[in-house]
Amino acid sequence: VVCAHRGPVRLVRGTEALRMAPADRLLATTNPTFDVSCFELFAPLLNGAALVLPDPETLLDPAALEQLLDDRGITVMWLSAGLFHLHAEQRPGMFSGLRCLIAGGDVLNPSAVRAVLEHGPPAFFLNGYGPTENSVFSTTHVIDSIAPDARGIPIGRPVAASTAYVVRDDGTPADPGEVGELWVGGDGVALGYLGDRTRTAAAFVPDRFRPGPGRRLYRTGDLAAWRTDGVIEFHGRRDR
Repeated sequence: VVCAHRGPVRLVRGTEALRMAPADRLLATTNPTFDVSCFELFAPLLNGAALVLPDPETLLDPAALEQLLDDRGITVMWLSAGLFHLHAEQRPGMFSGLRCLIAGGDVLNPSAVRAVLEHGPPAFFLNGYGPTENSVFSTTHVIDSIAPDARGIPIGRPVAASTAYVVRDDGTPADPGEVGELWVGGDGVALGYLGDRTRTAAAFVPDRFRPGPGRRLYRTGDLAAWRTDGVIEFHGRRDR
């Protein structure tokens, strides 16, 4: 996937919850081959903050990770859904000192989210959603409460300089509550797949909702629906 510089920049310079200051310390938790590493690298670099590199063993040990967060004064971190579930179930209060915790990469378990909320959440607790083809994060949802009978966590609203549409099979916008395919656009949309024009043409389409020179949308293949309050809920994949 070929991404432009403007994609990561929109995250680290334009989105309030993801914006960093020189006093922040971000803990890198991802493999450099994973798209979130772009956020982990450039967020501190472009904002004068510090990047802390842990050893892999610490990331898998809830007690050791909790100690590291305290010892190194970590304020921002991202966790894959799997790692988040591991730590939230064993030490749900470890995130209380963070300014921002982003979890995502897969569907979040409501029981793990509830445990963190009940044991002292960070100042910003976000569900971060997005395919690589739209430069890491497409939408974020601030998690500040969860219903007792919640079956999932919303994926939220588009990040800065980004758009999102829930689209019917005929290409028209779906109504609130109606499930359709999620298409995303804005500054994060990638240039395409390297050396694969056919695949690029199928997945990256002209922006029919806000036409303009060079404007395109990425068809995620994910199913979603708008709530009446403007928040997007995830409903799985089209191909499953």
